[in-house]
Amino acid sequence: MGCNASERKDEPAKGSITTYKQFFEAISKGAKLVVLENSVIDVSKFASMHPGGAEVINKYVGKSLSIHIFRHGN
Repeated sequence: MGCNASERKDEPAKGSITTYKQFFEAISKGAKLVVLENSVIDVSKFASMHPGGAEVINKYVGKSLSIHIFRHGN
């Protein structure tokens, strides 16, 4: 997977998630993580600010958003 957390505020700053196992273990413990390109993003704080609401964001937890983001041109 090779997903590294960057230093943006909406991404984990605690370290790097580099395997699927770490990714899904974090989600099983309640983390709200998605993948965008090669970054794992913590969307827990952003979900309530999303124009479509937290429900839209929450349905993508544990998945890649890349195709959805780039398909809509955002």
